[in-house]
Amino acid sequence: MADIYQFPAGAIDGIAAADAADTAGRMTQESYGRTEAAPAQAHADVPDEVLRAVESVRRMMHIDGVQYREIPVPRRLADYGIGVGLGVPLDEPGYGDAIRSGISGWIMTLYDLEPRKAWRSHWRCAAFVCAPLPGPAHDALAADMVWDAVTQSLESVEAVDPAGTVTITRNAGYGALAGDGTAGTSAGAGPGAPVRTLGFEVRVSWTPATMGDRDPDVGAQVAAWARFAHDAAEAIHDDSGL
Repeated sequence: MADIYQFPAGAIDGIAAADAADTAGRMTQESYGRTEAAPAQAHADVPDEVLRAVESVRRMMHIDGVQYREIPVPRRLADYGIGVGLGVPLDEPGYGDAIRSGISGWIMTLYDLEPRKAWRSHWRCAAFVCAPLPGPAHDALAADMVWDAVTQSLESVEAVDPAGTVTITRNAGYGALAGDGTAGTSAGAGPGAPVRTLGFEVRVSWTPATMGDRDPDVGAQVAAWARFAHDAAEAIHDDSGL
């Protein structure tokens, strides 16, 4: 699973091949007093910063219960991008079948060859999550609650200039997605009554922090957003606030 992050295609193989060639070259030099020429690295036109970012995502720790997959990044967004789709399955009878598709989301880390004024960097992260709201959420306060949870998650990576929107959604399940009269706001309404739940969609972007000339830790950005999705699922399990 950790090997799916291959943007640009074959980039990681190119890094590995170059590392192996460098090691072989040192061994040859030590043994025979000379160094063999290393083959040209694959994707030489891709900035080293992007290749290192791909490697940091490939090596990041995965959170149990979170599903990861590579997703395409639209070319119009930036010169280069790394996209990761996230999913957290849910099976909570207390919320009815209407939410059993789980929590879904994604994060894209964008890189432009020329720094953008709005980003104040070469880099920018954009992310999305769609999830049901946990517990007896009041929709008048729910947006603030979700945004507070987002900013707390991003504090771990010292996100710069986070900005975004929170949309509160109302969902009703009918037919095969209806409840048994014991769940959601339809409790006591009898079998087949629609299960009504609140949910949210959050869209956020931020500039990943850098230290001097050091690259941002892109793997840490992905991990932080995966943690937010995971915590949203845990709140559903615990029937508590985010």
